[in-house]
Amino acid sequence: MNVSEDESQLSAIARQGSGSACRSLFGGYVKWITGKEDDGSDSLAVQLVDEKHWEDLFIIIVLERCRGIELQSFWAYVHAIFSHDTQANLEMSFGCSQTMTLGRD
Repeated sequence: MNVSEDESQLSAIARQGSGSACRSLFGGYVKWITGKEDDGSDSLAVQLVDEKHWEDLFIIIVLERCRGIELQSFWAYVHAIFSHDTQANLEMSFGCSQTMTLGRD
């Protein structure tokens, strides 16, 4: 990008829009650090590994129940994830530790 801010500053600025926005600046496996400051200045994303970390990555989504989220909204979210050019900005919440996930287990 042709801007003077570094990636962490850009991430904090994007976070003012949403958590997804701050993660979208990076490819690969990205962690959103919610921070503790009231003004949100320390809420930003950090790239843990780049998009080339896994040779093949397959994702299966099983919708067991829809706990308060409208299905239309859920499928719009899924579509947004898989229509991204690199398909790399995936938030994984499978209950695995980062060590296991980053270790390609």
